[in-house]
Amino acid sequence: MSDAPILTAESILATAIRDALDGYVGTYNGRPKVYYQLAEQGSPLPYVIYQCQTDIGRMDWIGRTGATVQLTVKALATAAKAARDLLATVAPGMNSISISGYTVQARYLRTVAIPPTPSGVYQSAHVYRIRIEAT
Repeated sequence: MSDAPILTAESILATAIRDALDGYVGTYNGRPKVYYQLAEQGSPLPYVIYQCQTDIGRMDWIGRTGATVQLTVKALATAAKAARDLLATVAPGMNSISISGYTVQARYLRTVAIPPTPSGVYQSAHVYRIRIEAT
């Protein structure tokens, strides 16, 4: 890879993460209930949303350049235990993120406590550090 940062890292990661997690959740309108940034309108609980928490930044290694970002994966459900269980179910998918032509690594950083919404939606979330570089 050249010394230029991966300019399309966000779209590459959005696709790779969705594909890594889609086998762990049900479907709505024929698509997995794994959403980038915002759930599909009308999608029934439970589902998973993932979103970047920081700007995607350049990372330099000896002779190589890649990108890194903090990303949150949230499971949303109608009960706290259901949200925690869904998050535990999809977590192994974060270890299997792959996309042709790139090396992607996800490292768990922490769990985030999120109170339920007034409408009774419970969330359980993990924050990861994602690193990507062209192979």
